[in-house]
Formats: sequence, structure tokens, C-alpha cells
Amino acid sequence: MKKILPLFLCIGFIRCSDAPKTNATTGSSTEIEKATLACWSSNWSREPGYDISIGLNLMDDYLFAKGYLGKRTVADYKRFLTSDQVIEIPDSVAGSEKMRLALNSDFGSEPNVAGMIACWKANWFGKISTIDSTDVIARTGKLVQELSESGPPDVTTAAQKFFTGLTDADMKRQLVKNISYFIFWKNQSGQTHIIISHPDVMSGDSATIDLDRKIK
Repeated sequence: MKKILPLFLCIGFIRCSDAPKTNATTGSSTEIEKATLACWSSNWSREPGYDISIGLNLMDDYLFAKGYLGKRTVADYKRFLTSDQVIEIPDSVAGSEKMRLALNSDFGSEPNVAGMIACWKANWFGKISTIDSTDVIARTGKLVQELSESGPPDVTTAAQKFFTGLTDADMKRQLVKNISYFIFWKNQSGQTHIIISHPDVMSGDSATIDLDRKIK
């Protein structure tokens, strides 16, 4: 079973030959968010029309229904994403396949991370100056860019920067919610928060993201 790691922790280690799929955008916060999500999805999977947010929203709704996210306030997300909780989602759960693909990409091929970062630079990082610096898309973009250049984040430091000043409305922005799961995939002690089992995996194993493996 192929395992890959979130884009923030593998920049600099991945070499992809695919040409980046980019999305042109103007400077509004909404357009920047839309274009960034689109290029994330198009480079994450080779499936036409793939939308990574579908799987992540299904997972978010599952965690909420099970009581792990409280009322889904900023404080609730911070508590869960920086805690030592480890949640296992069995493959029998409806939508688990989409959740797994959103976290692991296609099992048949690695995502075009290089292309994704290239279009993020063009559509997000490079557009930050066109919107108010207090806008959550600008603030989060600066942090993501810092993490992409510095390697695996210190969870405590990253959480302090990510959640400070964040409102409940900000947390509902799709790009912000998606990014939060990728930044805080592992907590400070190195535990993986969410494990999604897979029917093709031998008993005792799971299709999880291996954050410590560096793909070259």
C-alpha cells in the first residue's frame, strides 16, 4: 500500500516530473481560496474533477458526530488537533474511501506535490499582498509558506501562530479547515491523530500517512 506524507513536510524532498497544473486568479480573498483549493485537488489526484474538500469534510463531519470536535469552535479544533488523541476510522464507515483518498491521494500514483506547490505560490503566496493583511487567507498563507520553507513544524509553535486571532467564521473557510488537518496531522509527541483502515491492508496495518518518510 502506497503511503505519502502531507505536502508541508516533504517540500524539498520530492521530485515530480509532471508539469504543474495551475489556476489563474485575480486578487480577491474568495478567488484566491477557490483557485488554491482547485490546484490542490487537481495535483493531488489524477481523477478528473477530483475535489479534496469532499473527503476532508466527510472526515470532519464524522469526527464532529462522534464528539471529537465539540461545537467546532476554534478552541475545539485547537484542542483536538494538538492533543494526544488517536482516532481510528474503520473502512466500514460510509465515505471512508473518500476520507482516505483526501489524506493519502491516489494509491496508484503519488500526487504531483511539486506542481501543487508551484501553483500555490502563483495563486496563494504570490497573491497575499493583494488582500488585507488581516484576512485569514493572507494570514494563513504566510504561515503555510513559512512551514513549506522550514520543514516539519513544531506543533506548539505552529498552533500558536495558526490559531491566534482565528475566529469561528475563519475556521469554516474551506481552505483554512483543510490546511489545519495537514499542518497538525501529528501532535507534538509524534502520534498520528487519525487512522483510516483499508480493506486491502493486512490485519494490524492501516493506510496512514507516514510523516517521517522522506520521498526522494
